[in-house]
Amino acid sequence: MVEGKKRFPDAELLVGDFEDHDFDEPFDYVIASGIFNFRLTQEDNWTYIVRTLEKMLALASSGVGVDFMTTWVDFQNPIAFHTDPCVLIQNVRNLTRRFVIRQDYMPYEYALYLYHDTHIDHDNTFSPI
Repeated sequence: MVEGKKRFPDAELLVGDFEDHDFDEPFDYVIASGIFNFRLTQEDNWTYIVRTLEKMLALASSGVGVDFMTTWVDFQNPIAFHTDPCVLIQNVRNLTRRFVIRQDYMPYEYALYLYHDTHIDHDNTFSPI
């Protein structure tokens, strides 16, 4: 958070477990990094992922950004939870019709962006964010 405040001094940045807080108003974007990378023992990983993404999207007026470790690698850490991007799409497509998967920055991770606004304009395209 120190780095975020240094780079964006006027931004309201919060750090913590958002499941423990009730928020009065939505955020523009809700971003999480690394929260889906560990194999859970108390809960099914996919249930946790979908529940968390659903809550994140409900808190975001514009969108959500998260990252995952991919199964499309030659080695998988046995204590980590690697997700297949195709299975992820099957799990999130009921949350929103508007999403982006990017696998262009690290060979063993990918990013998922979910967008809340799914309004279609007169050109039959999604309205700009």
